[in-house]
Amino acid sequence: MKKIRVSTTSKCVMLANSITVMLQEDPKLQISAIGAGAVNQAIKAVAIARGMMSNYGYDVVCKPSFRNALIDGIEKTVMDIIIEVCDIGCAK
Repeated sequence: MKKIRVSTTSKCVMLANSITVMLQEDPKLQISAIGAGAVNQAIKAVAIARGMMSNYGYDVVCKPSFRNALIDGIEKTVMDIIIEVCDIGCAK
């Protein structure tokens, strides 16, 4: 499974393009974000990528979760979003 890290400065459309390309190569992807701004950018990019994937006849399912990580000696909460591809209509 491929992984992407998202920051507050990540560009949504560029991230969505990356998500779409990666999901075409592997039907499962993990996005990680720390902080409200990064999570906001990640969710917007997933929404855009979902629209892009619908052009190919696919939908996406998101499975969010939290974990703790030690970054620069400070414990932070990370939101991981597992994205999986399925046929249109599977995510009802």
